Amino acid sequence: MKDILLASAAIAGLLLPGCSGSTDQSGMIDFSAARQVTIDSTAIDCVLNPAAMAVVDNKLVVANFRSDSIADTFTLPELKHAGSGGVTGNGPGELHNAFAMTMTPYGDNCVCFSNGRGLEVMDVNTFKAIDGITVTMPEGWQLVQSIVPIGKDDYLVQRGNGSLEWAIISREGEIRHSIEPMLPEAFASMKLDDFSTLAVRAGWSTVSPDGKSFAIAYRAFPTIEIYDNDCRLKKSVTAEFTVGERPELWVLAIRSTAKRVYVNLHNPADKAMTESHIVALDWDGSVKGVYAVPMAVGPFAVDDNDSRLYFYPAGDHDSIYSFAL
Repeated sequence: MKDILLASAAIAGLLLPGCSGSTDQSGMIDFSAARQVTIDSTAIDCVLNPAAMAVVDNKLVVANFRSDSIADTFTLPELKHAGSGGVTGNGPGELHNAFAMTMTPYGDNCVCFSNGRGLEVMDVNTFKAIDGITVTMPEGWQLVQSIVPIGKDDYLVQRGNGSLEWAIISREGEIRHSIEPMLPEAFASMKLDDFSTLAVRAGWSTVSPDGKSFAIAYRAFPTIEIYDNDCRLKKSVTAEFTVGERPELWVLAIRSTAKRVYVNLHNPADKAMTESHIVALDWDGSVKGVYAVPMAVGPFAVDDNDSRLYFYPAGDHDSIYSFAL
């Protein structure tokens, strides 16, 4: 099998046998109805280089781009630093080639990272790698944009080359379901080169803990799609947006809990990065809340009770902020 490369970092730097849903399964995100949040908890002097965040085993896990260790943990809700670890290497318990920005919760007390050919699983209490999962990609998939586990046997994958379709595949590379690729009408009249086309179609994804639903949020425009595990569209939700001369980054991160999907939206017209909106949806695609945050939110996570959101401001590596949902 050829090595599969991860295309996520390149796309972020710029900024679907298919199943489909009818266009009447749509809704709108109303930013004017957003609740202004009050940031009421802060942990300072957390000198990290954050790439992703998750809540696991009642700990906040921060994956970072540091070379000495890939993860830090903090107690909740106190936000006290609990430990650091996750060494990259080829020895026992070491992570061989984990991409920090792909971290997602995995089973009990664990997170997993994509390595471009599968997943590496790390225990958040010991920071030791405990499993390596190789996923065979379908024929012709030289690049992979993302890999998110669905339970222990299936994976939600976005192809990083060609048509950039999304697919649910088995560990052996069998495509169980897929989503036809699409190009939004707002970009249809633009003359996009291959890389810009890739940027427009690329997205973040998250899977419900029970594996019955998943969500896709496209990076270059504020559209969120909710699907069941047969790739049938439940609902598509979007906000009004305009496009410039080239694709820009709208969606900065996506996270989910058993009840909710959370998407971090930042209007690229806000060049000073003074505000972000966190959109909360249920797994049927109904908007349950829009939160206006008075700064640009970077990596974030939500506790299992959907009561509190934790985040790093974009460009700030020294503090963790929190507010009640």
